[in-house]
Amino acid sequence: MNLKQKINNITSPIKAIIILLGLVSISLTFYIHSEWDYHYKHYDVNLSNIASQNLEHWYVDLSRKYNSNRLFDKNGIPLVDYANAGIHYNPVTISQYALGVYEHYLSKRQEIDRQIFLTQANWLVENIKETTKGFGVWYYHFSPGGISDLEIPWVSAMAQGEAISVLLRAYLMTSDTAYLKTAEKALDSFNYTLEEGGVRSIDKGLIYYEEVPSKQAFHILNGFIASLFGIYDFYRVTGSVTALKLFNDGVTTLISKLDHYDTGFWSKYCFYGFRDLTHIIEPLASMHYHNVHIGQLKVMYAITGKNIFREYSDKWNQYQHKFTCKLMHFFYSKLFFRAQRLLYKMNYLYFSSSP
Repeated sequence: MNLKQKINNITSPIKAIIILLGLVSISLTFYIHSEWDYHYKHYDVNLSNIASQNLEHWYVDLSRKYNSNRLFDKNGIPLVDYANAGIHYNPVTISQYALGVYEHYLSKRQEIDRQIFLTQANWLVENIKETTKGFGVWYYHFSPGGISDLEIPWVSAMAQGEAISVLLRAYLMTSDTAYLKTAEKALDSFNYTLEEGGVRSIDKGLIYYEEVPSKQAFHILNGFIASLFGIYDFYRVTGSVTALKLFNDGVTTLISKLDHYDTGFWSKYCFYGFRDLTHIIEPLASMHYHNVHIGQLKVMYAITGKNIFREYSDKWNQYQHKFTCKLMHFFYSKLFFRAQRLLYKMNYLYFSSSP
C-alpha cells in the first residue's frame, strides 16, 4: 500500500485533527519567531567609558524612546494614559524619555535635543518631594494593575535610579549644582526601608531596591538593576563612598539570588519574597524583558568584572536561540495567566465568604 492509499484510508475526523495540529504548529512557530524578531534587537548596551567620571551614553541604549509616539503636557513632559487609572506623569517614563533624547544629543549635538533633555531634568528638580526624613522622592499617584496592596502615593527604586542618571548628565552638561543636589537627595532614598518611605527592602539579610514597594516583595529584576545604574552613576561623578556601598550591597544580593531568576529555559520577571494564595506562581519575563535582562547583565559584568553576570547573560541569551525554550515560555506564560486569574478568584471568594 503506497502513501497515497494510506492517507486515503485515514478517517475524516483524524484527518481534521492532523490538519488542525499542523495549522496550530505553523501558527505557533510563526508567532514565536515573529515575537523574537521584534524583541531580539530591542535595546543595545553601551559599554564604552563605563568607569569614566564624564558620563555620556547611558548603559542601555534608549534612543528609540525619543521617537516613540506618546502623549505630552503643554511643557513637553511625557504623560501616560492608564485607561481606568487615568492620565498620569510617570517618573520612569520621563527619565527614559530624557535618556533617549540624550542619546540623540550625543550623536547630533543639536540644541533642540539639549533643550528637550534639560526640560525633563528640570521637571525632576521641580517635582521631587522631600520626606520627613529629609531624602527626596518622586511619587506615583496611581496604582498599577495587578498590585492591590500599594499605598498611594508610592515610590519606585527604578524611578529614583534613572532620575539620578538624568540629573547627573544635566549637571555635567550645565554645571548647575541644582541637578547634583537633587540627585543627592534622591540617592538618600536607598538608605531607607519601604516602611520608612524609601526604596530598600531587606529579605533574609539581603538588600533589594524595589521597583514596586509591595508588601509581597516582588524583587523585580530589571527595576532592581536599573536602580543600580543610577547609584553607580552617582559614584562615578562624585566618588561618594555612600553610593559605592549602596551599589555593592545591591551587587551582593544579585550575585546571591541570580539563580532564583533562572528557570532552566527562561528568566523570571521577578521572584516573590513573600508568598500567599495569589502569589505562588512567579511570572516569566516577557520576550522584551528577557532581552533587557541579558543586556543589563552584560553591563553588570562590564562594571564589576564578576563572572556570574556574564555566565547568566550568556545562558539566557542561549535560551532565546532555542525553539524549545521559546515554546516552553509560550505555554508557561499562558498557564501563568490562567492560573493567576483562578488564584485571584479563589482569594476573592475566600475573603468575601469569611465572617
